[in-house]
Amino acid sequence: ISERMQCPPDYPAVCALIALSGLVGRQVVIRPKRLDEWQVVPNLWGGIVGPPSRLKSPALMDALRPLIPLERAARAEYEQQQLDYAAEKMVAEIEQENMTKTLKGHVKDEKKDAFATAQDFLAQEGTPPTERRYRTNDTTVEKLGELLNQNPRGLLLVRDELQGFFRNLDKPGHETDRSFYMEGWSGNSSFTFDRIKRGTIHIDAVCVSIMGTIQPGPLTAYMAEARKQGAADDGLMQRFQMLVWPETSTTWQQVDRVPDHKAREAVEDAFRRLDRLAPDRIGAEQPDDIEELPFLRFTQEAQQQFDHWHASLEHRLLKQDLEPVMESHLAKYRSLVPSIALLLHLVDGAGGAVKAESMYRAAAWVDYLETHALKMYSYRPDATIFGAQVLVTRIKGGALSSPFRSRDLKRKKWSGLTNPTTVDGAVGLLEELGWLKRTSQATGGRPTDLFTINPLIIQSPRG
Repeated sequence: ISERMQCPPDYPAVCALIALSGLVGRQVVIRPKRLDEWQVVPNLWGGIVGPPSRLKSPALMDALRPLIPLERAARAEYEQQQLDYAAEKMVAEIEQENMTKTLKGHVKDEKKDAFATAQDFLAQEGTPPTERRYRTNDTTVEKLGELLNQNPRGLLLVRDELQGFFRNLDKPGHETDRSFYMEGWSGNSSFTFDRIKRGTIHIDAVCVSIMGTIQPGPLTAYMAEARKQGAADDGLMQRFQMLVWPETSTTWQQVDRVPDHKAREAVEDAFRRLDRLAPDRIGAEQPDDIEELPFLRFTQEAQQQFDHWHASLEHRLLKQDLEPVMESHLAKYRSLVPSIALLLHLVDGAGGAVKAESMYRAAAWVDYLETHALKMYSYRPDATIFGAQVLVTRIKGGALSSPFRSRDLKRKKWSGLTNPTTVDGAVGLLEELGWLKRTSQATGGRPTDLFTINPLIIQSPRG
C-alpha cells in the first residue's frame, strides 16, 4: 500500500493494527502479571495525522479492505436468518391462535395447568436475529450502545475526519457522549443510558476501537486545550495512543503495478482466523467465574521483559519531570504494550502464552509511538511561534500591563497578533514556558482568564 500510494508506511500499518484490535475485541484478553487478575482488553485508538492531499483516507480504507468479505458474509447470513425468523413467526402466530382456543376451554376448570401451558409455549418463542457488525462510521452513542449489546465482543468506529468526532463531543449537552467513549477505551466497563424515548439501555461491556484521520491544524488546537489542564484535559486525547504523524516525502514518481495478491491473501486469512477465534484452541485460560473473559499470560522470558519494561516506565513517571499531558499519555502505555503484544501473538498464529518476540516487538512499537506523541504535544504552527516572539518583544518593551486579559491583547491588533487563534496560541505557549501565569477571575457570569507576567521577566535587562 505504501509503495503503490507513495504514502508513509506508518499510515496503513497503524490502521491495520487498530482494525485487528476491533476484530479481536473481548474474545480474549491478556493478564500482564504472573498472578494478578489485572486484565487488558486489546482495544486501540489512533489514526493518521497529515496535511491535506497526502492520501490519508485512501491508505486507511485500503488497510480496512480485509473486513469487507467478513462484512459481506455476515450480512448474507443475517438476511437468511431474517427470512427464517419471518417464517417461524408466521407458524408461531398460527400455533398461538390454536393455543389460545385450547386454553379458553381449560382456563375455567384447570387455571393452574393452563397458566403453566401458556408459560411453556411463550418460552419457546424465538428472538429476532441480529447482524454481526464489525464497524460503524456515524452513530449516536445510544444507538452504538444497542449495537454493542448485539455485538458484545466490541466494534470499530471509523471516522475519516476525526475533527468532526471531536467537535460533536465538545457540543453542549454531549458530556455523556464523551464519558461513554472514555469508558469504551478500556473495553472493561459497563454503561447505562436512561432516556425518556428509548427507556433504559444497559451495556454490560463498552468496547469501542477508534481510528480516523486529522490534519495538523485541528489536532494542534485540541492538544492546546489539553495542555491548559482545563475541562478538555480529561484524558480523552491521551487515549489516542496509536495516532501517528510521520514526515511525508517531498519526491514523487509514477508507480503502477499489480498489488501483491499473495501478501493481501495472507492478511485476509489472518483476519478470517481471528474473526473465528476459539479461545480454548489457542490455550486461553477460562476463569472460574463464567462472567470473566478467557485470558493468556506471558511466557517466563516475555514476563521478565515486561516486568523490566514496566518498572522502567513507573520509575520514569515517578520522576515527575514530564509535562502533565505527556505524563498522562505515557501512563496509558501500561496497557498499550500488553495489548500490542497480544495482537501480534494472535496474528502470528501462535498458541499458548505470549512469547518474548511479541513482547519485544510491542516495546519497539511504543518507542516508535512515543516519538509521534512528543511531536504532537510540542508542535506549534509557525504563526504561533512568531506571535509568541512578538509578544515577548512587547512585554520586554513595557507595552503590556500585568495582569492582562486575552481580549485586551486582541484589541491591540499588533503585527503578528491580529488573528485571535494566533493570539491564543502565543499566550498559551508563553504560559507553558513560564512567562505568563493564568488565573481565573469571577465576573458574575462566565469567568475571565487573567494573565500575569512573570516579574523575573520584567526585571531582567531588556534586549
